[in-house]
Amino acid sequence: MIGRRSDVDQLVLQLSNGAHRVVAAPRRTGKSSVCEAAVGRLRAKRFYTVSISLFKYTNAATLAEAIAQETLANRRPMHKLIEKVREAGATVVKGAALTLAMKTQADLGDAVELAIR
Repeated sequence: MIGRRSDVDQLVLQLSNGAHRVVAAPRRTGKSSVCEAAVGRLRAKRFYTVSISLFKYTNAATLAEAIAQETLANRRPMHKLIEKVREAGATVVKGAALTLAMKTQADLGDAVELAIR
């Protein structure tokens, strides 16, 4: 990141201290690159990260699903199970969904509910 290291450093510091930030600038000035680099550094520091492009989702349901998937991806065993279910298809979804639901509740508590379509 030529000339943007201090921007990334500052964003990582602020986010790791719990601050919320809005990154705004004209088009094609490197906002996404700075944010992606900051998220990558936070992920390397073992922070839970969720990175979503709002331009991909057309309604609240698909956005919510993407947020849930990105959040669960922070928990490596669940991420692997989700990928296995996607690869295997509908025949194993019921058993895998039950296993995933039980594992999710054991890890995150009864307040967490996960549905796999």
